[in-house]
Amino acid sequence: MCGAYGMVDMHVHSHFSMDSGMDLDDICRRAIELGLKGVCVTDHVEHQKADIGYGKYDAAGYFEELDRARQRYSDRLLILSGIEFSEPHLYPGAFERYARLPYDSIIGSVHYWIGPEAVEDMVENRPIEDAFLLYWQALKETVALGCFTVLGHVDFPRRFYRDRVYTEEALSEIFTLALRGGIVPEINTSPLRIGAGGTMPDGPLLELYRRCGGRRVVLGSDAHAPEHIGADLSAAAQEAAAKEMAVGYFEKRRFRPLRPGER
Repeated sequence: MCGAYGMVDMHVHSHFSMDSGMDLDDICRRAIELGLKGVCVTDHVEHQKADIGYGKYDAAGYFEELDRARQRYSDRLLILSGIEFSEPHLYPGAFERYARLPYDSIIGSVHYWIGPEAVEDMVENRPIEDAFLLYWQALKETVALGCFTVLGHVDFPRRFYRDRVYTEEALSEIFTLALRGGIVPEINTSPLRIGAGGTMPDGPLLELYRRCGGRRVVLGSDAHAPEHIGADLSAAAQEAAAKEMAVGYFEKRRFRPLRPGER
């Protein structure tokens, strides 16, 4: 068993995302092998035309495959449904339609925040201060829209700049809006796999979240391949424990702590 034993990975992508080749059988078998309690399959829903996944998500096909996976594996694994919806504040009508579907969890994320500009071009052409200033504004607008459960990879541009710039005032406003909306941040472990520093968010940002009143988090590997499912969730759990955060998961959009008695 690995360090993720008994945990729930709340951020995994299947072949219903254009950047993953895993089917749900692949995901479930790997999660069971690792001893995970559960996994949430959160495929990309992209409305930015520059993205390779634009218009490709198939909700009906996803739920059909999910139902088959539950029939095969639900006696050994909690299989949760989800999506990762990018820039919901820019596409509120489409987001509302997806939000009506019976997902256990919806991740709200920002991947594009300077129009269709590719991240690689942004890093080449924009100073980090400019990029993060615009990113925090877009993230604030996403959180203000609300109606989702999990705030994805809070300081996302760090994945590309390998650093971050923020003010406590701006980020505190984002966390406060999230708390009002019942939105819980994930501790995303993907930066640990690519040399982009610690978890996203890491200790300093989690401390700020705590000062705003935050006490709940979920853990997500952001896996697109079998070997990344459950990756470094133990490190994420340690970050949460250091800040006395309750680690849990969403089922039917209700937060459920992994340890009884936590809120």
